[in-house]
Amino acid sequence: MLKVEGLCKRFGQLEVLRGVGLEVDRGETVAIIGPSGSGKSTLLRCINYQERIEAGSIIVEGAPMVQDGVYAGEAEIRAMRRKMGMVFQSYNLFPHLSVKRNLMEAQIVVQKAEKAAAEAVAMEMLQKVGLADKANSYPYELSGGQAQRVAIARALAMKPDLMSFDEPTSALDPELTGEVLAVMRDLAREHMTMLVVTHELAFAREVADRVIFMADGLVVEQGTAQDIFYNPQHERTKAFLKQVLAL
Repeated sequence: MLKVEGLCKRFGQLEVLRGVGLEVDRGETVAIIGPSGSGKSTLLRCINYQERIEAGSIIVEGAPMVQDGVYAGEAEIRAMRRKMGMVFQSYNLFPHLSVKRNLMEAQIVVQKAEKAAAEAVAMEMLQKVGLADKANSYPYELSGGQAQRVAIARALAMKPDLMSFDEPTSALDPELTGEVLAVMRDLAREHMTMLVVTHELAFAREVADRVIFMADGLVVEQGTAQDIFYNPQHERTKAFLKQVLAL
């Protein structure tokens, strides 16, 4: 469903991604782990066209968003981006809109959905994340965990083929993390295609079909959760897991 080859990204003289490659199959949950500064979040932003790359290819369902550093046209890129949802570390909800209206807005503006249809989808997605009773609340009235679940519902309302999560629990208190991870576990059980950057190693070990370990702008090692967590092959992976799991 998603294929990334030789992806390179620089910020000035800083080379953040140095020839990254990965694949995500339909219905698969892929977790990306690694130390801070390894390029994990930048990789997601490049895949979702929030950053442009210097070299490499990003292929979405067989169609090139960028091939050997050359981007497709804006219309083609817009069509591909509609297939991809993204949930950020911060919730990025519209503060002046109700929860329900947050879910309706992009449907109406981007997908040209009728208001009634957008409202029906919004309520369906809020029910899915256990927040139908908060439909008429505003973001300031929500806990952090509730706000992140609304952000997930908003992304799901656009009916994406691929969901990307950029450390969705990093801004949450520990007691609120579980409710967000529970929603993501449900999505994995439903075989939603997901690419998850996470520091929640227990979640990655339990839910991911495949785990990718990144360090210093490279994919160092990848395999099943069993392979990575219980039988890592690369010394860099072993050192990271030893340090983090000890904490």
